Formats: sequence, structure tokens, C-alpha cells
Amino acid sequence: MCERFSALFEEFTEPTVAYEHVDTDAVIREVNEAFEETFGYGAETAVGTPIHDLVVPSDRLKEAERIDQRARAGESIDREVLRKTAAGERYFHLRNIPVSVEDGIDGYAVYSDIHERKRHEQALERKNERLSQFVSIVSHELRNPLNVASSRLTLAREDCDSDHLDYVDGAHDRIGSIIDDTLTLARQGKSVDETGVVNLPTVAWQCWNSVRTCDADLEVGAERLLRADPDRLRSVLANLFENAVEHGGRTAAVTVDTIDGDGGAGFYVADDGPGFPGDREDLFEPGTSTLDDGTGFGLTIVRDLAEAHSWEVTATESGAGGARVEITGVEVVE
Repeated sequence: MCERFSALFEEFTEPTVAYEHVDTDAVIREVNEAFEETFGYGAETAVGTPIHDLVVPSDRLKEAERIDQRARAGESIDREVLRKTAAGERYFHLRNIPVSVEDGIDGYAVYSDIHERKRHEQALERKNERLSQFVSIVSHELRNPLNVASSRLTLAREDCDSDHLDYVDGAHDRIGSIIDDTLTLARQGKSVDETGVVNLPTVAWQCWNSVRTCDADLEVGAERLLRADPDRLRSVLANLFENAVEHGGRTAAVTVDTIDGDGGAGFYVADDGPGFPGDREDLFEPGTSTLDDGTGFGLTIVRDLAEAHSWEVTATESGAGGARVEITGVEVVE
């Protein structure tokens, strides 16, 4: 290794090895100080040893061999890997830098330590799974007695005619809405892994016909193809429609249209109702509702589903003085 590269190599703050391909192995020719400190292997131990033998766990050898094959072909590697150190296994972000100008060196492997971040992500994932299971169990246990209560209410109406029973019926509906909204929050607020091409007007009309819209009217703007999780986009629109009708009234005029602006492409849902209150900071927080019988989860669901897509959500005023919710940062398919 030439003097200039050697100095840069030693001063580099990320754990790095210089390697040479020998037969089927990538053999370590030099390690920097950061590698020694992070992995706990001194240069006298590492140099001359195949990378696989030194840092690859036995159950990750096949994965490492595939990485090696790509590196030999001159490809750049950029991925998360699990590697063994003197103190135990840790997660790293591996990047390789192929070179062809140095004798005895075929490339550099840079290991960025991401172990704590990875552990946090895994712990959060386990927590979310347990939460989802817990919510499902609780919702099931609540729905059974709710069904019994609803059946008893039907029988009670046969025996007497009382306004009190209407209030009981309304309470049952509210409990059912809370159960449904809680399940949606627990199950769908996770990151979106797979998306498809969705026609916004088509999905908008499907959602409009699936929710209780009373005598409200829907106007849908220009056609636009978006990349999104279809089911979660439907949930976003359905919650926005229900919110518009609940707050705007039975004859509300609701509009869905596209956005093109400095904030990025997207769409909005607007109504001609009373609009949002002056303080909009808490609108998307769980339990926030301007209605006495509202669950306060509708806009929270919208926010969580949008954030799962890495979209931005903004509450503002519509042209008619009502409420307008904008979703931006959406990928448009031309």
C-alpha cells in the first residue's frame, strides 16, 4: 500500500480492512486502528486470515460467499450484515470499495457499526407485534359482549319503546367504532414494504361508496396514478370521507383532487363544513375530536398510514371555508 493510501487508511474512522483475493478467499492484508478497536482483533491476528474465517458467523457463510462473488465481479456492496467480534456478534453496514491500482490489494471492506440501532429496531418490531396481538385479543374480548348487548337491545325494543334505547344503541356504535379504529391503528401504522400503482379517482369512488355518506356529494378531480399500498390508501380516504361527512353535515360537498406544488405531488380531501379549529397542532393526536360522539382516531389513522408511506400530512382550510387535509410527497406514476 502506497504511503498516501496508508495514511488515509489509518486515519479513517470506520473499521476497515484491505483484502486480496487468493483462490476462493478474500484474505486480509491490512486493518486500520478502528477495526482493531471495534472487532477486538489485532493486526497480528487478522492479517493473512481470510475474512470469512475471522469475522463471519457460521450461519452466515452462504450469504458471505454470495457477497464475495459479487465483489470479485467488481460490484460495489452496500448492505447490513451480522459479523462476529471478539466480544460477540454485532450488526454492521458493509460497504466494499474495489480497487485495481495497488499490488496485493483488490479492495477495501468498510464496516460501520449499526448494532445499537439494529437492536432498537428489532426491539421496536417485537413491541409492535406484541401490541398488535394484545389489541387483537382485547378487541375480540370486547366484541363478544358487545354482540350480546346488541342482541339484547333488539329484544328489549320488542318489549318497550323508549328513547333511552336509542342512546344505548348509539353507545354500542361508538364502542364498535373504537374497536375498529384501534385495530386499524395497531395493524396498519407500520412501514409500507410493498406498493402498487393506484388510480386515485377509482379508489376514491370505491371508498365513497363503502362509507356512510348520507346525502353528501363527492367531486373527484383529474385522473392521477399514484404509487401506494392500495389497502392503506383506501383507509386514508375512507377516514377522511367519514371525517368530512361527520363534521360537514349530511349534505356536505366533498372534493378529492390532486396537488402539484413546492411541497411535492399528492392529493387532498376538502369539504364545505365548519372547518378545523384555530389550533390545529393536536388534530392528529389520538382522542382529539370536536364532536361529542367522535372517537378521535380518524385523523390519527390518516397520519399514521401516510407516515408509513413517508408522506406528509397537513390540515388547512378549504376554499369554501371548510376543512382540507393535504397528503404530499406521493410518488406519481406517469
